[in-house]
Amino acid sequence: MNVEIKQISTQEALIVRRTVLRKNKLHLSARFKEDDKKDTIHIGAMVNKCVIGTSTIFPENRKSKLDEWRLRGMAVLDTFQSKGIGKKILLYCFKQVDNKKGSALWCDARLKAIEFYEKNGFIICSSQFDIPEIGPHFKMEKLFY
Repeated sequence: MNVEIKQISTQEALIVRRTVLRKNKLHLSARFKEDDKKDTIHIGAMVNKCVIGTSTIFPENRKSKLDEWRLRGMAVLDTFQSKGIGKKILLYCFKQVDNKKGSALWCDARLKAIEFYEKNGFIICSSQFDIPEIGPHFKMEKLFY
């Protein structure tokens, strides 16, 4: 299977986000306030010109930190999961953050995604917390030096 990783539009990212991350929820719940900001980058995994995976990154600092980027909306369609596509998307994210001289990439990770993020260089950096209507999460980060 030939997978191409590239920047995509907000609308393309929403297709996968809605399907994977917001099952049985209103379509608007898949939209982020940062989606259309100029520094936001939507990344897609494409097979035969169809988006099968996505993530979104944008500059967002946590308390007293500088030059950090946030990862949101990381998702791969069910039939394409466990095939290394998520890792390819993350590697593209890492390259973008590094090119922008970012110091860290961080996210709010669902419990079932923690192992995936740890395998890709992230560490847990918070206590467990709950996001209403979505469930338990941990903050995770990957530092760039």
